[in-house]
Amino acid sequence: MSPLSRARQTAEPIAAACGLEPTVMPGLREVNTGELEGGAFRIAVAEGAPVIARLLAEERWDVIPGAEDMEAFQARVRAASAEIVAAVGAGAAIVVSHGGTIAELCRRAASSRPFAFLNADNASISRIVHLPDGRQLLRSFNETAHLEGAAAAPPSRPRP
Repeated sequence: MSPLSRARQTAEPIAAACGLEPTVMPGLREVNTGELEGGAFRIAVAEGAPVIARLLAEERWDVIPGAEDMEAFQARVRAASAEIVAAVGAGAAIVVSHGGTIAELCRRAASSRPFAFLNADNASISRIVHLPDGRQLLRSFNETAHLEGAAAAPPSRPRP
């Protein structure tokens, strides 16, 4: 799970229900959005800030001043993914992370453009299969059927 508290709050009850101990992996933390960290990102999206238009057009987090370098972010997520696969082997893992990180994991699995999988809903499930030959398959993205009847959760990031 990501080291951020909101991921821990999600992972701990899942782990308890499965009889597992959560493992914190710093590489799964959300992308650092620099000057727009925290609520500033949501405000910039809601106000239609020019930097958000540029972010979406270029599909690069690092167009935001002070944001995490795109290549560094991709490398961090790739390394975390490899660490999980090495630890689990042929088994299954539950990864609790954040919208930008999930988007990057799915992008890699589908060999797609950078922001193709942005805006996963909170508490949604995406499934990635890692094959023994190193290939990945994106089996599903943003499943929410398990949330039916639960209080509606807001999306992890506002939809631009």
